[in-house]
Amino acid sequence: MEGALRELREETGLAASAVVELGVFSDPNRDPRERVITIAFYALVKPSEVVGGDDADEAAWFPIDELPQLAFDHADIINAAMERIRRDIHFEPIGFDLLDDEFTIPDLQRLYEIILGVKFDRRNFQRKILSSGILEEADGPAEIAMPEPPVLFCRAIEKTSMAEMDYCCAEPAMPAPMAPAEAKPKRRPGRVASLFRLNKAKYEEMKEEGNKMEF
Repeated sequence: MEGALRELREETGLAASAVVELGVFSDPNRDPRERVITIAFYALVKPSEVVGGDDADEAAWFPIDELPQLAFDHADIINAAMERIRRDIHFEPIGFDLLDDEFTIPDLQRLYEIILGVKFDRRNFQRKILSSGILEEADGPAEIAMPEPPVLFCRAIEKTSMAEMDYCCAEPAMPAPMAPAEAKPKRRPGRVASLFRLNKAKYEEMKEEGNKMEF
């Protein structure tokens, strides 16, 4: 785990708090040069600049549905990572790792929609996420901005060879600029426009009981 975090930081400049082991890829023909066994990991990181470093000549973000041509079986690894994230998001607070500590329900809904590839009814999502008890309201009102957070993939290309190192990361786009304070619309009755935080104790309780987040 420490080695994967170090490589991610050295090759892309990204710092993740943790990585998750994805699996072992060991097809004898996956690399035409020689037998190579890869242990793949995925990391979740918040928006930040990505730069090539150490052995990487360059690094950049790409939308998950607009990937460049990848080396070897790296496309299969990326697909496996996305399937894993879509499964884990029902049981782990993945979405919350990609947002600020305080966020709006529209922010969370948009992120879940991008990861799961579905569109939720706003009222139903709000009702279910609030009734689950996994959110706690933060102090103060919030501007409602709908970011466009594509799940992104980060690629680093080695300086010393043609080999490519592909990192599966997820990153929500930076939110749209907020309107000036004087232009803030008034909150309509019944509209949830507050900032929320993850109620970690409630989430852990839900997991221990074997419950699954469904929308």
